[in-house]
Amino acid sequence: MFNPDFSAIKKYFSPVAIPASRTGLGIQFFLLIFVITFLSLGSIDRVRQSLQLTEKISGLRVPTSQYSLSMVNGVNGALAALRGWMLIGEEHFKDNRAHIWKEQIHGPLKSMKNISTQWTDPNNLAILKQIEKLIPDFEKIQQDIEDIAHTNNNVPAMQLLVDQAIPLAEIMSQNIHLMIKHENQLPATPGRKTLLGIMANVNGSIGMFLEKLRDYLISGDSKSKSEFYKYWNACREWFSKLNANRHLLTSEQNRSYEALDLAHANFLPFPEKLIKMREKADWNIALHLLRTKAAPMGKRLVMLLQEMAHSQKQQLNDDVVSITRMNRLLSFMLWGLFLGGIILAFVLTRYISKEKIRQMELELEKEHVDILSGCSGLRETCDVALRRLCKDHGAVIGLLYYQDKSTNKLHLGGLYGKEASKVESTIVSGDGILGQTFINKTVNNIDYAPTGEIINAGSLPIMPKQLLTFPIMYNSEVIGVVQFACLIKQKTSEIDSIIRKLQTTGRFIHDAILVEKVSRQLELLDQRIITSSTDRDGVITMVSSAFADISGYSKEEMIGRNHRLVRHPDMDATMFKTLWKDISSGKEWHGEIKNLKKDGGHYWVDAWISPDYDLFGNITGFTAVRSDITDKKKIEELSITDSLTGLFNRRHFDSLFQHQLDVARRDRKAMAFAIMDIDFFKLYNDNYGHQKGDKTLQQVAGALNKCAKRPQDYAFRLGGEEFGILFVADDIKGTICFGKSINTAISKLQIPHAYSKVSQFVSISIGVIFIPHNSSLDVTALYKYADQQLYKAKESGRNQVACLEIAEGML
Repeated sequence: MFNPDFSAIKKYFSPVAIPASRTGLGIQFFLLIFVITFLSLGSIDRVRQSLQLTEKISGLRVPTSQYSLSMVNGVNGALAALRGWMLIGEEHFKDNRAHIWKEQIHGPLKSMKNISTQWTDPNNLAILKQIEKLIPDFEKIQQDIEDIAHTNNNVPAMQLLVDQAIPLAEIMSQNIHLMIKHENQLPATPGRKTLLGIMANVNGSIGMFLEKLRDYLISGDSKSKSEFYKYWNACREWFSKLNANRHLLTSEQNRSYEALDLAHANFLPFPEKLIKMREKADWNIALHLLRTKAAPMGKRLVMLLQEMAHSQKQQLNDDVVSITRMNRLLSFMLWGLFLGGIILAFVLTRYISKEKIRQMELELEKEHVDILSGCSGLRETCDVALRRLCKDHGAVIGLLYYQDKSTNKLHLGGLYGKEASKVESTIVSGDGILGQTFINKTVNNIDYAPTGEIINAGSLPIMPKQLLTFPIMYNSEVIGVVQFACLIKQKTSEIDSIIRKLQTTGRFIHDAILVEKVSRQLELLDQRIITSSTDRDGVITMVSSAFADISGYSKEEMIGRNHRLVRHPDMDATMFKTLWKDISSGKEWHGEIKNLKKDGGHYWVDAWISPDYDLFGNITGFTAVRSDITDKKKIEELSITDSLTGLFNRRHFDSLFQHQLDVARRDRKAMAFAIMDIDFFKLYNDNYGHQKGDKTLQQVAGALNKCAKRPQDYAFRLGGEEFGILFVADDIKGTICFGKSINTAISKLQIPHAYSKVSQFVSISIGVIFIPHNSSLDVTALYKYADQQLYKAKESGRNQVACLEIAEGML
């Protein structure tokens, strides 16, 4: 209790003349009371106004700004989750978006509407109405995009292709195959050979124009479109030639032709219709909705929310200035009260003492904030906060638990003065003192230690005098609990100080929990998404763990190097030139890339590469996001393989021949092409049966595959018993040797053929052409010359090789 020293007071007033009369004393007392009353009422009024402004700041300005910021983050987060769903299609993006809408948009909006009745700025009320009007539309368009993104309806052109166009093309392909199969069983004549070639070209062009049409619908690449028209026009031209030679068709072939002609007629409208659908801006409905509706709505919402937050900030600044002015005036009045009399002096003395104590507490709290600001991670934040609180308030044991909202359990976050093995790591809400404190949101104060709770302080076993359990709050929500065992009983002021510090601690723990959650999500993206970033020169500055895993390189091996590290030699260099040209000009590039692994293997990715910009719109680097499509490519590989023999099929031959020819001419290298037939294979099938015939085809294919063992050698089954090999050759002599080695390999199979007229074993006739790099003939002419050499080998007795060097000027 405070005991005033009256002698000191008398000494202080000794210079003042005290009036002797009661009237004079009454007047001075009245004046003193008047001054004290005036100053007191003025002080009370200023305090009331200051409290009103403070309540306005804490209950109106700050929450409004926080809700606005939360909704800004929610709008951006919802769009990001939606983009993740559209790009990757994983369910957790949908769950994340739903959670964001509930917690970061609808929740803050509801709270903002509750406090909007207290707003003083009519502009903010108008903005809130606009936001309330936009939110349902924004939510609905996001839901529409989510619902349609991974459905067939999202890309109408592709759905039409799959549902209607491809079935017609398959009918065309099936019937031309039946016609070819029947043709192979007829005697060979020059006219029928020409007819067979026309049928083969119709068959090949069907597959090629259909493949290029599909490529264009997927990529929108003008090259694919041009190539589609090329093969489509070629197909129609060959179809016309087939119609012109219809008089050569048998009745069975005519039936197939009629089905082919009907399917062809029904297919005619589809190409232009599909291409027009693909060229529309909304060819991908989900992407179109995102670009034209969802993103602009999100931008508009963010602008409105930022405008509202800015208004609240300005009003907050005005309120702070008003409070500052009132506090200055209040301070002046209090000094007047101090000079007004002994009572005022006494009160002022206590006031100053309290202010000093409060200042010390504020300094300690500021130091507490500074220490927590330097923490990284949830574990360090909890440990540092608990250790600081225990030392400041004389606690010998401290426990801190934080809430896991997904399980509604409390997890041990910090420990002081006790071994972790002797403490429960997880507590259910409502269990024990800690669980009850969490549920009740009140301080639990026990002035004695639990039975048997002995603490070893140095060498002396002692018992605590007080057990304190506090809820850790953030925005009126309990996010954890903390418990102290103290050897000295804490005063009420010290408990209040702990509560204030825990309010600050709650904010840091809440932020640390959010950061850890985001870190886990980023780590998941790092492990699942194949991403990388480069500077403007293409030097890698960042790679994800998923990229490192699939490539076989460590992050350290890739950072600082160029993506040429993983470039596969099969990829065309011109594609990379186009890629670099596009992204350097600010465009986004999309395409499929075959990459090289560290161990020599390969993998395929579907890549999106976009420029990165600084605040002034300058390109600072590039970011690539990729998805693994290796399995898809394997499936595509199956589509170019003959199912019976395992060799490449005719469709792949038609596309590869031209490509290899172009590469050879570009590199100024020669190449060769061999076409071959099994001698008297119809007699073999007629006498041994088709089952043995198929087995023989497989054995011959295996031998051809062994002959074409070099990287640039390719073996094909061109149809029936007809095979082909594209191979590298230096000169005509080497070409002839290669052809003879093929003939020898087939002879070594020793497959009995008693009905052959040239050998007792299965044999082949081979026509080979050597193609110099300066040859200007197209693939059709080259195929024709090879076929002529095959015919020459058959005319010369079969079971032999006929070879021709393509000379300049040949037509």
